[in-house]
Amino acid sequence: MEDARVRRAGSFGAGAAAYERGRPGYPVEALRACLPEHARRVLDLGAGTGKLTRGLLDLGLDVAAVEPLEEMRALIPSAAQTLAGSAEALPLPDACVDAVLVGQAFHWFDHDRALAEIARVLSPAGTVGLLWNLLDDAVPWSLPWPTRSVPRTEPASRPAPHRRGPGSAGSQIPSDC
Repeated sequence: MEDARVRRAGSFGAGAAAYERGRPGYPVEALRACLPEHARRVLDLGAGTGKLTRGLLDLGLDVAAVEPLEEMRALIPSAAQTLAGSAEALPLPDACVDAVLVGQAFHWFDHDRALAEIARVLSPAGTVGLLWNLLDDAVPWSLPWPTRSVPRTEPASRPAPHRRGPGSAGSQIPSDC
């Protein structure tokens, strides 16, 4: 199973340019919600072509972008420190980043090994943010998207959240994010 996961994850390299054109960026509000107040240096883990990296750079942060695929790394903005590596073997020293953000990639990681590495490179009081962009075809402005070609007779069911989100009881994320 592990070999198949690694093989599938590695298949994105040949389509790096299409991946860059087709994937959306991340809302600045989502990025800010993932960062501690004191954040200066952050890790974009599984950086792909740098969609998340660009947003973090736009916030004035020092970004280390770790990506295993050379074809993807080639598209990461040069303003970031771009490193060859994986979530399971981060090429960074201990406690060197204030936040670790992962956009659209966490499902590719060996979770136990990756979480140990994330904990190692994260500074005390650092944060981890896992981000996914999903098309919400229940809102009117998304109707022109091609995936909305089949009419629905009832609203889409939504999966239960895996953790507390903005504004929920016990959440430290402001409800206006």
